[in-house]
Amino acid sequence: MIVKKAEGRMGGRPAGRGHSFKALAAYMLNPKDNATERVVWHAIENVGTDNAHMAARVMAATAKNADAIKAKAGTGRAGRKSEHGAVLHLVMSWPEDQEPTPEHQHEAARDLLKALGMESAQAVLAAHDDNGKPHVHLMVNLIDPATGKQFSLSNDQRRMSDWALAYEQANGGVRCQQRADNADRRAKGEPTKDATSLSRPEWEQMQASARQSWQARREKREAAFSAQAQARADLRAQHSAEWKAAKAEAAAHKRAHDELFRAALNVAKAADKATNKPVWRDVFRRHRAETISAVDALSHAEARLRGQAQITGRARAFLKVAERFERSVIARKVLKPLGFDVSADRQRAIYADAKKREAEARAGVTSAAAIRAALPAKQEAERKALAGQLSAATLAKVRAAVQAVNPVDFTAMIERQDAERARLIEAQNTEREALGMKPYQPWRKEADQMETKQRPPREAFKAAAPQTGEGWKADNARRQFDAPGLTKGTTPAAPVDPRKAMQAQADAAKAKAASPEGKKAAEQFKAASKRKDQGPSL
Repeated sequence: MIVKKAEGRMGGRPAGRGHSFKALAAYMLNPKDNATERVVWHAIENVGTDNAHMAARVMAATAKNADAIKAKAGTGRAGRKSEHGAVLHLVMSWPEDQEPTPEHQHEAARDLLKALGMESAQAVLAAHDDNGKPHVHLMVNLIDPATGKQFSLSNDQRRMSDWALAYEQANGGVRCQQRADNADRRAKGEPTKDATSLSRPEWEQMQASARQSWQARREKREAAFSAQAQARADLRAQHSAEWKAAKAEAAAHKRAHDELFRAALNVAKAADKATNKPVWRDVFRRHRAETISAVDALSHAEARLRGQAQITGRARAFLKVAERFERSVIARKVLKPLGFDVSADRQRAIYADAKKREAEARAGVTSAAAIRAALPAKQEAERKALAGQLSAATLAKVRAAVQAVNPVDFTAMIERQDAERARLIEAQNTEREALGMKPYQPWRKEADQMETKQRPPREAFKAAAPQTGEGWKADNARRQFDAPGLTKGTTPAAPVDPRKAMQAQADAAKAKAASPEGKKAAEQFKAASKRKDQGPSL
């Protein structure tokens, strides 16, 4: 007969102890892998249910509400605490040549619980036969359901050994002679362990010494950990101060260069202002002439429209007179039979031609008005383009005269700081290895930052955001020379031919006049400019 606590599955937890009734019940009552008929029988003690899984839930609730049970029983909250869990897992195993009946196994399990002083404990029993030997698993709740206190496990190994010896003596003889010999030595007061085993005081002294040694080692590790962290923090602060000073020096160098550049640019602007006066005078004269020409063209078109509108009005009046004469009795009964032409067709042709000419005159007014309206914006764009060209020329001249500032090279400082950081980490890891600690490894992000400390070249920015043509050049120039006091803006493209622009605007105005919106505007203009008919003049 073998009686033992199940092997512990968690580090630092005593054998046979645990926290989960549900998990142990699932192991005891469910088939293992694909094996069937592993569970021969099962029984429940002191729970009040026939469902083993429900019994596991009741046992868990009893353990969880131990304090409430103590309060209800009036036993106080003092007593043992189940710090390793309220689950006790025991195993009883018979030899292969013995085949005890389920009733005998059940009775033996009850006797074992009684020998441990747990006859009133909640328990689930399950018999297995999957390893060739009949054995019974006992899941015991260490919390007494009546008092809420924990059952005592003092000398439980000796009590289980004494019970197993008595069981073997009563059922076919002793099979484990060592167990019987140990019992005889205990009865005579002799030690049951070999000479190399330690007594309990010696073992407790050894444990206390080990705890003191571990505590001292732990304190030494914690002190080394804190000192190393402080050393790394000091080095980071030193490197940060170095970077701050280096950046401040680079910024001062950049500000001095910018001041020199702005002074040179102001001088160049003053010189070019006098040089560019004739250019601006010619531009403004040409713009003034274009404006006068556009105003004259619009006035001429409006005068032509007014004259044509009068002609159209007279033609309409004559057409009405001719149509009334055509319908008169004299024309139909007297003149027409005599061979006279009394029809109004000729007058209708004259009126249609007058209307056509009036539409053409109206389209000319619309085109001239569009050209006049678009002329200020076109001239403003041309002036801005010219200003951009002259500003770019001044800026290019200053760039050629003032040497560009060279970027500050931080490579030497980066390499030195990386070497200092590597030496510090290497020394700290040597100390950690001597203390049995894990080596210090910087975060991957920090390592990546150490590898790519310098900014990538400008080609990397081009590859990240590709641009083409003058747009990239202008954007590049704006980023490099966009300092306070400097002229901002991109270098404009060369201005187009004004005549071509005016022709394009005229074409656009004609297209607009032919659209439904243009026709509607022409009708509104016609209604506004309509005058009284003054009679036809042919």
